[in-house]
Amino acid sequence: MLSLSRQNYYRELFKQTNPTWCSSGELYEAKVRQHLFEQSASPDSLVVLDLGCGSGGVMELFSRQVLVSVGIDSDIKSLSLHRDDASKLVAGNLAVLPFDDAVFDLVISSWVLEHLTDPQLVFSEIARVLKQGGHFVFLTPNRNNLVTILNRLMPKMYQKHLVKLFYSRSATDTFAVVYKSNTIGEIDQYARSAGLKRVSIEHVSDPTYLAFSDLLFRLSVTIERLTPRGNYVHLVGDYVKSLAPSAA
Repeated sequence: MLSLSRQNYYRELFKQTNPTWCSSGELYEAKVRQHLFEQSASPDSLVVLDLGCGSGGVMELFSRQVLVSVGIDSDIKSLSLHRDDASKLVAGNLAVLPFDDAVFDLVISSWVLEHLTDPQLVFSEIARVLKQGGHFVFLTPNRNNLVTILNRLMPKMYQKHLVKLFYSRSATDTFAVVYKSNTIGEIDQYARSAGLKRVSIEHVSDPTYLAFSDLLFRLSVTIERLTPRGNYVHLVGDYVKSLAPSAA
């Protein structure tokens, strides 16, 4: 079993021999922090949406420093367990966001794109609710990574139980994945059609997902060194609303 604490232990171990490496979560947090504080003269005037917020996330760190922090999710149970009492929570469909046009300065999303059955609708809604010049920052798995491929091959009927067995994660916190927007090409296509332009997207390695023992961790590190950058396990992206939606 690979608990989160054990996985983080291996991440710190990996960082000791790779001091410039940071996890996808750290990079994602840094991107959000950059837009809230480094590129804004007045963070306390910003309105932020956490798309698919679940029971919490990076806005737990920043919700009291912005004007309004909103979290939306379609899973009522996750919202009922949300840890941040400073954020306004909304239950709703991500493909039909219950917000007016151009109300958010920043939309963020972690571990959500892989679940979208109709990504184009969601990307269009993100662009609609963003102000001109507003950013969409996300973290999601890369469909072309070995771990993701193994997850895709896992029988759907057993997926929740296997995830609980291997990663000590509750079955109620495991949702169906479809990976329809989990390559740079796909994300660029959906974003461009919605009127979003890529600022940056980074492939982030992480050799801990198969580290069920010290031996497997060392093997995973070796595999990671042989893995092309384009196949690294995570994608952290930053897109800006600056274009009219494409007809493509």
